[in-house]
Amino acid sequence: MDNMLEQLLTLPNLVFCLMVWVLVWAQRKAVSYVWKKAEENKLYRELLLPLGPVGTGGIIGALVPSYPYPDTFSTFAGRVFFGCVCGLASAHVYKILKQWIVKKSGEGDVAAQ
Repeated sequence: MDNMLEQLLTLPNLVFCLMVWVLVWAQRKAVSYVWKKAEENKLYRELLLPLGPVGTGGIIGALVPSYPYPDTFSTFAGRVFFGCVCGLASAHVYKILKQWIVKKSGEGDVAAQ
């Protein structure tokens, strides 16, 4: 189990999650720009927004076979599944890395001021 966890928490996998997060962010901004009342639409808010990262990750997994996927996910279906899982985790990975960067930079440290 530890080996599987080590295989999933590698730099390429974290970068994949961040790529999904950035693409979903850009998609949301584009939709909000084009469709001003998107947030008011129940279908958009309750179906498309939650499924956006999962779908984006799966599509990236399907379209980019040369990315360094873990050995367990080397098949087409494995890459799509891996992309969907990374899509689910993308927001959490972004929040954790952002907190880590703020902590390392010292900007969030009140005692340093």
